Amino acid sequence: MTYHSVRDGGSQAVWLAEADDGDGNTLTAIFIGKNARQRAEEYAAWKNGNVEPEGHPVKTEHPKAA
Repeated sequence: MTYHSVRDGGSQAVWLAEADDGDGNTLTAIFIGKNARQRAEEYAAWKNGNVEPEGHPVKTEHPKAA
């Protein structure tokens, strides 16, 4: 499942993070107000596994050489 951010057509201050669950349902998180776009994009990136909740890049552990 991949999340993406979109602007709500009715308001510039409302942004959504959406994903299709594979069963024909859309999962939606709504962000309203100041920095709504940024927060929706960060949430989508976090749900997609690209960042930790605080907005920091995901730390990948490298396997130790044998």
